[in-house]
Amino acid sequence: MAGKSRKDKVLEQERLFAPIVHGDHWWCYCVNLKTMKFFVFDSLGHSRNNRTRIDNYIARNMELFLCMLLNCESEKKPSFEVLCVDTPIQPNGHDCGVLVLKFIEMWDGVSQFNGKALPNYTNITVGNIVLMLFLGGAAIN
Repeated sequence: MAGKSRKDKVLEQERLFAPIVHGDHWWCYCVNLKTMKFFVFDSLGHSRNNRTRIDNYIARNMELFLCMLLNCESEKKPSFEVLCVDTPIQPNGHDCGVLVLKFIEMWDGVSQFNGKALPNYTNITVGNIVLMLFLGGAAIN
């Protein structure tokens, strides 16, 4: 008997993450396949023009994608509740990618963020990335 297909591996996951970059800014979506919730993580906040519309379009496209994976009728496609996670706001114009990595690492369905406080992890994370990519060294703590 052959191993599980890629489709089966995707569908058995509890959470699927989709990092997005547009206009030099990174943000991330997380689909919880058990609760049918679609979470939005953005370190610039959610007051940006057209973002709610974009987030809803992405959620609808993800619903269609899952409908294709499940071979379901379009009228029986999954429906997601779109929720914006209260994330820390980035303090500068270049930490968004690092923050997306941390959002993915930390998210378990319950907010791990202390309100709008930015945890002290960006320098450590950047140091780890530099060591791994450029020096081939072990990660620092």
